[in-house]
Amino acid sequence: QSDVPVGVLLSGGVDSSLVAMVAAEQSQTPIRTFTASFRSAGFDEAPYADRVARHVSSIHSITEVGMGDVPAILPRLVEAYGEPFGDESALPCYSIFGAIKPPVKVVLTGDGGDEAFGGYKDAKLFLLRSKLDKLVGLGDWIHGGILASLLGSDSSLLRKLGYGGMALRNDGARAFCSLIRGGWTLEYRRRFFRREIWKRTGEGEVENEVRRRFSNSGGSDLERYLNMTLERLTQCYLVKIDRASMAHSIEARSPFLDGDLLGKATGSAPGLLFRGGANKPVLKDLLGRRIGEKFSRRPKMGFSPPL
Repeated sequence: QSDVPVGVLLSGGVDSSLVAMVAAEQSQTPIRTFTASFRSAGFDEAPYADRVARHVSSIHSITEVGMGDVPAILPRLVEAYGEPFGDESALPCYSIFGAIKPPVKVVLTGDGGDEAFGGYKDAKLFLLRSKLDKLVGLGDWIHGGILASLLGSDSSLLRKLGYGGMALRNDGARAFCSLIRGGWTLEYRRRFFRREIWKRTGEGEVENEVRRRFSNSGGSDLERYLNMTLERLTQCYLVKIDRASMAHSIEARSPFLDGDLLGKATGSAPGLLFRGGANKPVLKDLLGRRIGEKFSRRPKMGFSPPL
């Protein structure tokens, strides 16, 4: 409900597709949908977004984002964000808000669906820990450098072995730190930083602080992981959307962060959130009923540009 026309940021993933479909069902007129497209097929979800747009008969707009746009965008990002910001998806995010034209002044997003309903692949790692609790500790026998190499491998099988080894480490907080650092872990920083820089950047204090927060954020490692991803949502992803949207005088709203809905999701038992060992089965089932299981169960891509 709004005094101005409302659009939907449509990536083609489960969350934004579901938002677009429910919005279309509630709207008396065709909704407007907006998608960012990359010229690299392995990163481009535009074809999936187009299928959803046709399914709901929306007025659909696609914005192409390529390397040629980056030099012009970077100075604007510095102005809009006002502080160091490490999420590269700010580039396409800023571009797509810049492409939204009047009369749309409000857009809905799919933010919060992954955090509330356990959508990230790392969630399976902590689900595995909870199911194999008697084997937890075996991963400590694997050298950290070997685990890091496996996690960063080009081979899907080796990456899965790395995740399995990480899941079976005794220290859940340490496993969490290794995953959220995107490979730039304590071991790598110690190896590559000069001694002076290592000391001036606090050595391992960043990880120590995250591990303290992780340990105090729930009653089990799985619960702690889910709560810590909510923290990442508030400190990174929502900041990204807020800065990029406000820079173009667009208001962004996230239906998945409705207080009642978020409370029900985060208060649910892990058995419901990960029914059958799958990520986000609740939302995938809802989407599958509308557009088919083949679409809703496809592998997650994420909103990342081809750097």
